[in-house]
Amino acid sequence: TLKYLLTKPGFLTREYFKGRRESYISPLRLYLIISMVFFLTYTLQNFFTDIKSGVALIEQGIESDAEILGFEQEDSLLVTKDENKENDNTKFQVMGKDVEIDEQELFAAFISNVPKLMFFVLPLAGLLLKLLYRSKILYFEHIVFLLHIHSFYFMTQIVSRILPFDVVKGLLLLITLVYLFKAMKLFYRQSGGKTFLKMVLFLQVYPVLLAILLFGNLFVTIFSII
Repeated sequence: TLKYLLTKPGFLTREYFKGRRESYISPLRLYLIISMVFFLTYTLQNFFTDIKSGVALIEQGIESDAEILGFEQEDSLLVTKDENKENDNTKFQVMGKDVEIDEQELFAAFISNVPKLMFFVLPLAGLLLKLLYRSKILYFEHIVFLLHIHSFYFMTQIVSRILPFDVVKGLLLLITLVYLFKAMKLFYRQSGGKTFLKMVLFLQVYPVLLAILLFGNLFVTIFSII
């Protein structure tokens, strides 16, 4: 299964719907196994690094996601840092009230919710593909296609964490884009021009969906620990 996943974009999805399933790991099981390994490597990597660097990224993400979604800073989460504080708490203003949250607890809770978040991303991405391909292809078929695509993407991210070099990351990004194009072209059976256009549209909307869900995850995480 891994051999065809890595070398033949879209092949496993077509095989699945042709009924040739016994020789391969099911799409959902494949996704769960690879994503579990990916998030495990992510957790282990961050366990051995400074937790404050991760918190800094989250704080930057709060401001950037708020700008993307059109919120003004005073209308969303206001993050302030007390440089003279003696603990590791971060001050938040939630619904007009000042709340102090332990940085390590916030970061750990936020990361632990990301795998669950992906199960919301997949159905929304499936709807996006359904809109792009107005044909007789069933919604479920788009989901299976996305399971294979995400499985490949998580594989590249595992390699990226093992070899955290800019050249490697850039090469893996290029490989992922080529892989997605070939997979869409093979599975959906459209011309290269149409496939490229729909891939560009998909990649324009998908990050926005992901950003909205990550922003929502941040709110849920904060309210779950205050």
